Amino acid sequence: MNFLSKITLTFAVALVPLATAHAQDSLESLHQQAVDAGQTEINVYLPAVRAFQPLIDKFTEAYPDITVTTTELSGPALFARLEAEKATGAMNADFIISGDLDFPVLAEDGWLQAFEPLGVESLGEAYVGADNGWIVWALGPVGVVVNTTVVDKDGPHSWSDLNSPEFAGKMVINNPATPSTSTVSMATLFAEGRIDDAWVDGFAAQNPSTAASTSAMMQSMATGQYPVAPFLPYALYRVLAAQGAPVDFWFMEDGNPAMPLSAGIVAGAPHADAGRLFSSWLISDQGVALQNSLGQISTVDGAPKQEGLTEVLAVTGQDLSDALSDWKSRAARLGAN
Repeated sequence: MNFLSKITLTFAVALVPLATAHAQDSLESLHQQAVDAGQTEINVYLPAVRAFQPLIDKFTEAYPDITVTTTELSGPALFARLEAEKATGAMNADFIISGDLDFPVLAEDGWLQAFEPLGVESLGEAYVGADNGWIVWALGPVGVVVNTTVVDKDGPHSWSDLNSPEFAGKMVINNPATPSTSTVSMATLFAEGRIDDAWVDGFAAQNPSTAASTSAMMQSMATGQYPVAPFLPYALYRVLAAQGAPVDFWFMEDGNPAMPLSAGIVAGAPHADAGRLFSSWLISDQGVALQNSLGQISTVDGAPKQEGLTEVLAVTGQDLSDALSDWKSRAARLGAN
């Protein structure tokens, strides 16, 4: 099959039941298979341990005899670690969670093995990677997060709102020259026709500031230094809100972009059976419910969404690479400082 493609999901008011429920004994058989093989641990490489820790904790609660060790790695550092392990002849990595942009490259370079988690038939074809090398298991909605002590603007909201004079000099984004959340979100919105070149010029004229990291962007928005973070994941908004920050998240009437989260088992993984159990659990009923509570959307058919979200815009795989290439010249016009 080809690499993944562009998906636009419009949610109806009523949700249908999940297309495929996991039978507990099926997960248990995978669990027993891993234990019988002596695979009572799994080494997971992922980009943000803190964001995924509740998921790890719930998995180990379900399977206390499986120890999950996490290592925070992404981008070039992830590829460098894999190369270093390969050079020693002893792979440590079992499982990778990352943004979907990494996975076509991981597959092409031979770092992934084919696998089929239990319940894979409940995923749309677009959420299963080339040659069954990975799955897109969740989408992370992205939207505008504002400091409510500075910004008080009633909805409905649209992306054109960001070019209002009242927001000039008040916004903070990731570096537009890197494949960050801000960049992927804008490239997705452009590919889906929700923003255009005129919007890019107007946004550049707003003089958005560039944060060194997502954490710095969250901090400057929460303190009111830059009270508008146009492209922040809903999951991170929830973290800020739980900490008592005066923040609000805007669900946009013209759709919210989403960051695809993918997962795969490393070729030569010492604990591949445990990796298949983990991937199957991610798209089980328990995993789906937890993802929603963490501010993500499972890609399982009929999975619940966040209240207020009517449309999620997701571009994945090769289409995402193409969208980012198309966006590159426009990013240079932003003039973020």
